[in-house]
Amino acid sequence: MERTADRRGSTFENDFYTSNPSDARLRPPSLISFSLGLTARAMEPKSLLQFLRQRRLAVQSSVSALNHAQAAVVGFAVSEAFEIIFDTLDSTRKVANLRANPRIALVIGGLDAGDERTVQYEGIADEPSGGELERLTEIYYQVYPDGRTRRSWPGLIYIRVQPIWIRYSDYNHDPPQITEFDAQALLPA
Repeated sequence: MERTADRRGSTFENDFYTSNPSDARLRPPSLISFSLGLTARAMEPKSLLQFLRQRRLAVQSSVSALNHAQAAVVGFAVSEAFEIIFDTLDSTRKVANLRANPRIALVIGGLDAGDERTVQYEGIADEPSGGELERLTEIYYQVYPDGRTRRSWPGLIYIRVQPIWIRYSDYNHDPPQITEFDAQALLPA
């Protein structure tokens, strides 16, 4: 088990992070909540969804075939199943990266002065088609109505991200609230 220090110097247990999420022995428990050694109230998935839906921008990151990091700001929407959907052009670096390696990370929140709440989101990206694309673009258009006109742009595609691991951090409180979810914890009850 590894002990990790956060940006404020506090330590916490970190025995679940792995580059191989298919290995059940290394996957995180469904829901972990901690408050740097003190008992914390766990955030419920419903509250996490509300937090995500109050935001419109995320920084997404991916890795190129040459292992070069790449990050970009994307406008996104989120489904009831915590799927992230965003549009982009198929000529972008992020698309080339995600087609070669579908692992993606996003950071959401933390942009407003005085509000130190963020979500770290790791998942698997794909390009939905057919009925799935229609379902997801309707969610996206509720957030970005102008997306309907962009759909006719040459090379415009939609990326869906399905979550593997999500961490909500709220440093507005002392001690901070940190809750982690795996994909199973986000499934409807």
